[in-house]
Amino acid sequence: MHDLFDKLTSSMSGLVIELQLDALKNDIKITDLLRKALFISKKLDLDITFIENWISRELYGYLKNKEIPNYREVKGQIMVRHPYLGYQTLIFDDPSFEKVYSRRKLAQSVSELEFLTTNSETQLQIPFSPDVKAMLMSKMSSACEPTLFVSQATIIGILDSVKNKILEWALELEKKGIKGEDMTFSSKEKKAAESITYNSTTYNNIGNMTSSQLQQNSPASSQVLNMNYSQEALDKFIELYEENKDQLGLAPKDQQELEVQINTLQSQSGSLQSEKKDIFSICAGSIKRILEGAAGKVIAAKLIEYLSCISITNPS
Repeated sequence: MHDLFDKLTSSMSGLVIELQLDALKNDIKITDLLRKALFISKKLDLDITFIENWISRELYGYLKNKEIPNYREVKGQIMVRHPYLGYQTLIFDDPSFEKVYSRRKLAQSVSELEFLTTNSETQLQIPFSPDVKAMLMSKMSSACEPTLFVSQATIIGILDSVKNKILEWALELEKKGIKGEDMTFSSKEKKAAESITYNSTTYNNIGNMTSSQLQQNSPASSQVLNMNYSQEALDKFIELYEENKDQLGLAPKDQQELEVQINTLQSQSGSLQSEKKDIFSICAGSIKRILEGAAGKVIAAKLIEYLSCISITNPS
């Protein structure tokens, strides 16, 4: 089998081809793949681009929750450590609590995730933030601290997603005639790389692709953004919500509905065509209604203020 692989690759050369071949191997670290992908991006003389932002965040970790892509969401089991019985499953009277807090998006760098997979344990512990921990403990009769257990296979799934996306990018480069032979890229290859349009769906809306498609130096291409709203207000709204959602004092059912509406709001903002305008407006209206009934009036009022700055208009 190895002889066949060697024969297949002996006639192939170039940085991009090497990246593809590395992505097909099972024994190579994803961190090394990302470093090679970053090296290729730099060699192509691309300025800070969508793909480079994504590579950097996977290498160094995500700083903001809103930047974490969907494939990094894990679902686990909330457990509490009993002083005599060990870890026990936490049972909620309201199932919506379990549904909301058993899911987390992991912000750690790929190297940290790879280290977790070397652990002999099949179940990994993810601690809750102090605010969430205090809220969960307030719902229990005992003072046992909760933690989220996720399977190691879930972490491996995240790493496989990153590897697949690197392979897809390398294949797209080759399709454009970009190979990087002799560790360099020609002017023609660099120009071809600039013309690639990255589909945000492929990378799960990573980076600054919320309201635009990336097309660089491509005179034959055009892009139409059928939307006109304050992206800054939307970003501030989501950031403020993520930092203070535990202080809103919402009922579990309202909290769950609010999460659904905000997720829908984010997903619609990336391609807000005229037929989606009504969906966006309905979501914003539902969010405002829920916030108006929140116990945390100060935070709710600030969120509503940002929400009111997000204006939607029909495309001209």
